[in-house]
Amino acid sequence: MAIALPGRRRPTGRWQLAFTLPGTSKELEISAEFAWEGSRAQGGLRFVQPSTEAAFSLREWLKQNSPDAEQDDPPIRCQLTDLSLGGCYLEISSPFPSSSRVTLSMKAREFEVRVQGVVRVMHPEKGMGVEFTQKTPEDRAALEKFLQLLTENRGLMPELLVQPDGLESEPPHNRQLDPTEDPLLQLFYGEPVTVEAFQEALRKQRATPAAETESRATGAHA
Repeated sequence: MAIALPGRRRPTGRWQLAFTLPGTSKELEISAEFAWEGSRAQGGLRFVQPSTEAAFSLREWLKQNSPDAEQDDPPIRCQLTDLSLGGCYLEISSPFPSSSRVTLSMKAREFEVRVQGVVRVMHPEKGMGVEFTQKTPEDRAALEKFLQLLTENRGLMPELLVQPDGLESEPPHNRQLDPTEDPLLQLFYGEPVTVEAFQEALRKQRATPAAETESRATGAHA
C-alpha cells in the first residue's frame, strides 16, 4: 500500500492498519511494515501475515477494480554500475522495494545471461542493490564469463532488463558475512548509510587495485 506522509519522518517498525476499500463497507485490519520510501513524502507499506479473510477481501477487490493487476510487469531497462559474482548495483529511476525478487537479463555483444536475485538496498529515484540467489556451478560459470567479457572490454556497455517477481517470503535478518566474502554484498548488508555515503563506498571499491579485488571477489564495474 502506498501512503502519503506529509511532514513526517520515515516510518519504522510494524504498523497496525485499519482501512476500508473504496466501494466497500467492511473495515480491514492488517499489520504492515515499512517497505520503501518515494519522493514528496510518499511511502510504501508491506502487509504482514494478513488473515485469510482480509487476504480474500483484498484479492477480490483487486480482481474487480484492477483487471490488469495479476498480469506480469514488463521488464524495465536499467544501467549496470557495479557487478560481482554475488550481486550488482543498478541505476533505475523507480527502484523496487527491498526484499523484491527480480529476474535480470544482461547482454553484452552476443553473450547473454539471466539471473535471479533479491533487492537488498533501495535508494529512491537512484538505484538498487541486488543479491544474486542462483548458486549452481552453471550459474557461477555464466556470471564469470560475463564478468570476464566486461573486464576485458571496459568500454562495453551491457544491455540490462530487470523484471519484478514478487516479494521474498522470509528476508534474511541480521545476516553475518565473512570478511573475505564479496565486498559488494558487504555494502548491501552493512550498517545503513546515506545514499551519498553508499555511492562513495561504491566508487572506492571501483578504485581498488585489480589484484586486491580478485583476491577478495571476482568483480567488474561498468
